Amino acid sequence: MNIIFDHRAGLGKITQMDFIYAPCAAYPLPSEELQAVESGWAKNEWSSDGDWYQARQVRVATYAKPKMRRPAFISFSLSTGIEAIDRFDEYEAVCDAYRAHHKFSAHLNLRQTIETDVEQKRALTCSIGSRIAAFTIMRLGRGYISSLQFCWDYADRGLRLGYIMQDEECLRAAAMGFRHLYIGPGYELACAYKARLDGFQWWTGGGWSDDGDEYQRLCLRDTEASRFEEIAF
Repeated sequence: MNIIFDHRAGLGKITQMDFIYAPCAAYPLPSEELQAVESGWAKNEWSSDGDWYQARQVRVATYAKPKMRRPAFISFSLSTGIEAIDRFDEYEAVCDAYRAHHKFSAHLNLRQTIETDVEQKRALTCSIGSRIAAFTIMRLGRGYISSLQFCWDYADRGLRLGYIMQDEECLRAAAMGFRHLYIGPGYELACAYKARLDGFQWWTGGGWSDDGDEYQRLCLRDTEASRFEEIAF
């Protein structure tokens, strides 16, 4: 696996502090992708260069039986990336509602998330009647499965669709033979909830840890930090 450090794009502060930053990217071969995922790397969904990034990744254990009660009036379907693009306007409307609810910025490019390696993408959709209420864009990779983006329109806030969809993702992954579902990086308090999920583990940079207290402390530090000094351990 080729790993590149870009010192032209990096920066450093060495007169008043010891701080050096250099963007890092990996370019695993197809046969190395599972090893990369198990070592804290993830595919950059918003790049055409095929690069992977290293981060505080999170994974959960999959399981074969539902742990959440589901209302009888909701249904689930799993579509290919191509099929999701055909209904893109419906997915984008849910994504817009999700961003508005959480006051997230519009930096998420949902179309690119689906279209990058579209043959590996899946859309797990939760519907109420004919309406898409929530969805998760997933990557069915070479030897692994990951959840890339969850969105919910919050039209029925009492349904707890976030937890129900997480439950369904784990069930689907287990049915495909996967022991773990990779659920993206864990930064800021928006990701602190992941520590409460069954089979939670996070990538420390040197291995997988199940220490939820330390993970949540780091998420809090992410949110509160505004200066380089506040990032130091």
